[in-house]
Amino acid sequence: DDNLQGLISAAFVRLAQEAGARRVFSAMLQALDSLDAVEHQRPVFAQSLRPRIGLEKRVPEFLEDVLRGERALEGLETLLQRVPQSTAENLVLRFNRTGNRGEMQRLVDLARAVGNDIAASLRDTLRTGSANEAAETVGLLSRLDPSAIERWVPDRLADWPRHAQDRMVRLLAMSGAPERGNLLNNFLHLLDPVLLSLAIDEIGLSEDASCIPSLLRLAEGDMGRTTGPFIRLKAIEALGRLKAEQAIEMLKTIAEGRHMFHWTHPVELRLASIQSLQKIDPAWAKEFLPRCGFTASDLTMTPLDPLPNAKYFRRRRYQRIRLAQSISAIATSGQDSYRLEVRGLSLSGGIAVGEKHLQPGTLVSMKIGSSLRPIRAQVLMRDARAQGLGFEFADMDLDERARLRKLLLENRSSTISSDQEVLVPTSV
Repeated sequence: DDNLQGLISAAFVRLAQEAGARRVFSAMLQALDSLDAVEHQRPVFAQSLRPRIGLEKRVPEFLEDVLRGERALEGLETLLQRVPQSTAENLVLRFNRTGNRGEMQRLVDLARAVGNDIAASLRDTLRTGSANEAAETVGLLSRLDPSAIERWVPDRLADWPRHAQDRMVRLLAMSGAPERGNLLNNFLHLLDPVLLSLAIDEIGLSEDASCIPSLLRLAEGDMGRTTGPFIRLKAIEALGRLKAEQAIEMLKTIAEGRHMFHWTHPVELRLASIQSLQKIDPAWAKEFLPRCGFTASDLTMTPLDPLPNAKYFRRRRYQRIRLAQSISAIATSGQDSYRLEVRGLSLSGGIAVGEKHLQPGTLVSMKIGSSLRPIRAQVLMRDARAQGLGFEFADMDLDERARLRKLLLENRSSTISSDQEVLVPTSV
C-alpha cells in the first residue's frame, strides 16, 4: 500500500530525527538496525530513508557535545561506528580547529573508542588523497597511529606543494603527539627550505631529546643545503630549548671564539649560543657574561621554552612586542608590492594591517621600516583573522636579525604577550 508506506516512512524518519535531537542514541541504533533489516527486502526503499534520518549531518553536533562534556553520551561510540568515514572527516576538521589540550584529548579518546575504522580511514586519505587532504590528517593521525605518518609521508612529501607541507608541519606541531619532534626531524631533508626554520623551532619546543644529534649537525653547519646562517641560529636555539648537554662544547666555541681584536662569529650566532648555554650550563654562563661583550638588555629577549602544563601544545616561540607606533612595511610577491602597517612584532614574525589580504602561505620579500635602510626578510604570510595579517620570518640575514632585535628592545616597554602566554595554531 503506497499510502501506508508513505505514512510509516514519515513516522519512522520523524522518530529517528527526534532521537538524534534528544541524543537518545539507543533509539537511533534501533532505527539503523531496522533499516538494515528492511534493506534486504526493499533496498531502494531503505536507501531513500537513510539520508532522511540525517545521522551523518548530526556528527558535528555530537562532537561539540563531547567537547562541552555537559551530559553523558552513552552509546555514541557505537553509533559513530556505523558512519566511520563521516566520523573520521569530522573528527579531523574539529581536531584541526582547536589547539586546546583538553579538547584535543577528548577527541582523541573518542576516536579510539569508536575503533580502528577511524585510523584506517585516515591512513587511506594520507596514502591516496590529494596533498591538501593528506596534510589535514596528520595531526589526529599522529595521536592515533604515528607509525603510519612515518611510513607514508616520506614517499609523498617531496611532491607536495609548499602550502601543504606548511600545513603538515603546523598540524604536527600543535597535535601534542609525543613523537611530533622526531617526525618533524625525520622530514627535514624533504621539506621546502622555506619551512626549515619553522620546523626546527617546533622540534625545539617538542621536548624530544632524540632530535639532538641532527640539531647538532645543523648547528655545526654540516647538513648541506640546510645549513645557512639563519638555520644554524635556529638549531642553536632549539638545542637550548632541549637543554642539550651534548652541545655545550660547540656552543662555548661559538660564544668564546675570537681573533685578535674581534669576535669570530656573527653577533646573533654568539648571542643565541650564550642564551642556550644559560639554559644548559648556567654556572658557566654566569661566569662568562661579564666578558661576553653583550649588555644585560641584549640578553633579555630569549627564545621561549615549552611549558609542561600549558593550555595549548603549540605556544608562542618568542615574546611579541606591541610597537609604540606602527611601522610601515612593503611586501613584494612576484611583480606586485603591498604596503602594510606593522603593529606587533617578535623575532619570529608579527601582525600587520594592509591594503590587500594576502593568501596565507604566500612567500613574500618584506622590507620593514625606513626606506633608506629597511630590515629585509623572506616572510610567509599567515591568517590572523580579525587582527589583520600575520607573517612569519622564513629566512633573513643575521645582521638584519640583529637590527630587528634592536628595534624590539627599543619598543619592549609595552608587550602583547608575557613569557607564559601560549599560542593558538594560526597565529605567530
